[in-house]
Amino acid sequence: MILGATNLIQDPSFEAGTPNPSWNEASVNFGTPLCTTAACGTGGGTAGPNTGTWWAWLGGTAATDEVASVDQTVTIPAGTATLSFFIWNGSAVAAGPDSLLVDVDGGNVLTLAEDDACCTAGYAQVNVDVSAAADGAPHNISFAMSETDGTTTNINLDDVSLAVVAGGPTLPPPASVPALSVIGLGTMLIALGLLGIYGLRRKSA
Repeated sequence: MILGATNLIQDPSFEAGTPNPSWNEASVNFGTPLCTTAACGTGGGTAGPNTGTWWAWLGGTAATDEVASVDQTVTIPAGTATLSFFIWNGSAVAAGPDSLLVDVDGGNVLTLAEDDACCTAGYAQVNVDVSAAADGAPHNISFAMSETDGTTTNINLDDVSLAVVAGGPTLPPPASVPALSVIGLGTMLIALGLLGIYGLRRKSA
């Protein structure tokens, strides 16, 4: 999260639970990827929240193919936009087809492989520049995983943020000196003439 910036993501830590009022949820096998340890367990110590009680557990089974996702639509104002999130793959295996896809409006902005070194030792923060979508319009932010290789991949997602820093301040135009009107210029010349006459009278007195 960028210091001083407002998080545009609603319920960034999934603490509203399920059904979630801010996130769309999908899971082929479990109905939802949103979990608590009481409801889903910890996968033998390979899954759990980063903060709070809830998190999104994507994957989690080797018995059958699993496709799961969470997404929400956010209006992104103009500026420099950074999507940040914490991710942990608690059951990393050798390189395979499973991966976490981070999309904006269906276009992929980041793919994290199931054995990506960033996220296997515990939760790690990942930052993605999504300034291309910072145009004042609504955009869909999606996290999705397809688990198809017959091994268990536990992708844990928590604490999502989307922060925008607006462009530099616009400086006001330089102050302009108002032009003298014809009437104003004439009045000034008359005043100067009178002062000159008065000065001459003072000298001749």
